Amino acid sequence: MRKYEVERGAERAVARESERHEAQSRRRLLEQADAHGDTSVDLAVIGGGPAGAVAARLAALRGHTVVVLEAAPAPRRKPGEGLPPRVRPLLEQLQLCHYLDDPRIALPCQGVRALTGTTTMEFPFIGSRYGAGWRVARQPFETLLMEAAHAAGVAWRSSCTATRIERVGQRWQLDTRGARGPTPVPARIQARFVIDASGRSSWVARRLGARRIRKDRLLAVCRHYRAVTAPARDTDSWITVESVPQGWWYSCRLPSGIASVMYFVDSDLAELGTLKSNEGWQRALADAPATAEYLANGWHAADEVHRTDAGTSYLDRMSGDGWLAVGDAAVAFDPLSSQGLDNALTAGYYAAHAAHDWLAGKPDALAAYEHLVGYGYRAYLSELPGAYRRLAPAAPGPFWQRRA
Repeated sequence: MRKYEVERGAERAVARESERHEAQSRRRLLEQADAHGDTSVDLAVIGGGPAGAVAARLAALRGHTVVVLEAAPAPRRKPGEGLPPRVRPLLEQLQLCHYLDDPRIALPCQGVRALTGTTTMEFPFIGSRYGAGWRVARQPFETLLMEAAHAAGVAWRSSCTATRIERVGQRWQLDTRGARGPTPVPARIQARFVIDASGRSSWVARRLGARRIRKDRLLAVCRHYRAVTAPARDTDSWITVESVPQGWWYSCRLPSGIASVMYFVDSDLAELGTLKSNEGWQRALADAPATAEYLANGWHAADEVHRTDAGTSYLDRMSGDGWLAVGDAAVAFDPLSSQGLDNALTAGYYAAHAAHDWLAGKPDALAAYEHLVGYGYRAYLSELPGAYRRLAPAAPGPFWQRRA
């Protein structure tokens, strides 16, 4: 038995080394083509967030030439998120799970604590077969995903945007604009398949005739806080949500002494102009006594207030001949459902397999992918009202009545 295990271990090591050399060869060919301003690939991914990075990496590991176009020069700072325990098997399959043991990237999460007036409800992960979840710092985690995609052979073009897409014969023609040195330089990509991972803008899908449909006007007003003194240990391993008449608050302690705080309101019900200022933020925070008390205990603001779309929205069609949309580009979930980062990783996994099957001559793969995404979206819609009913304050206002 011992001899067999040694032999199997040696075989796996040889296979990994072979994969590494193949990845380097694919990336080298793409970089050489890129130097001449024109690249031909199996798969172009528009957007380098979690969904796009996972899809690109898995497609490359299956032998495809892949390029990612990411507008930002590097992963940007984003509000931290929780990952529930149910995603652990997928992370293990993606060979990413052990990275979340790094306290610079993630901290354990024991569950969600919900505060409604004087009532406290706890939804612990202790009953999960997969153990605890995680509180994830998005910037280092997305950097990790980018590096993993690059190691798999993906040509990652940062500071690069697509400016036009057109179907030419059996290929997509993408005109791009990206920085090579101080001056933006146009280039062209020919791709057999395109994945739209551009987030809520759905850049590819909308240009190919898909329509983005919004279900509500939810906004996240965000701010990061830093611990005044570095805590000796992680003393609060819960994500906390607190309801107020106008919406709800979210707070989560992250690695490196950072806390992510968000206020969720409807854009037509909130005084968004005042919320931009520190004074307006503090006035709104005063209506959330538990969140305010937590922040008053050793935290100070680390950045300015900023806001982002957080509502439910979806595409009326999520795929077509030679393309599909993934992650927020296909379906964007209300953060109360805790499906943002979880959905991005899962959807990236299925998108990569759907693209691979389509490239292998199986056109039904796209209909199967769209059915799978649609099934998850319908399940989410059926569960979301219950989550809002549990969190609603004693005297719910228009924000809560809309979600009843």
